[in-house]
Amino acid sequence: MSGIRNKSIAFYSVLEELKLLHDAKGNAYEGGSEVYSNYRRISPWVPALINHPELSSAIYALMRAEEKVFRVRNVLCGADPSKETVEDTLKDIAIISLISLVLYREKHNDNS
Repeated sequence: MSGIRNKSIAFYSVLEELKLLHDAKGNAYEGGSEVYSNYRRISPWVPALINHPELSSAIYALMRAEEKVFRVRNVLCGADPSKETVEDTLKDIAIISLISLVLYREKHNDNS
């Protein structure tokens, strides 16, 4: 690590770990498509957020579930799953879906 201050070796070591994690997870969530495409998928959700701001928490949970679905597809198509197995991701989808339902019901019942 040339040019790195001796006092900062541990810091730059952690940065290297983060870089590797970023690359591994990015591959699974982006699936080889455009970089940060998983973050750009919010656009189709904007009308729902505008029309139903009271459901923003439930909508956010759905957005996370969608991201997980894309991840499973990408891993099944060959992306490196990193440290999160397909089964773990499928369990995440189930949990996120239940959380979304609970959040939806909280707001839907508030407005009934």
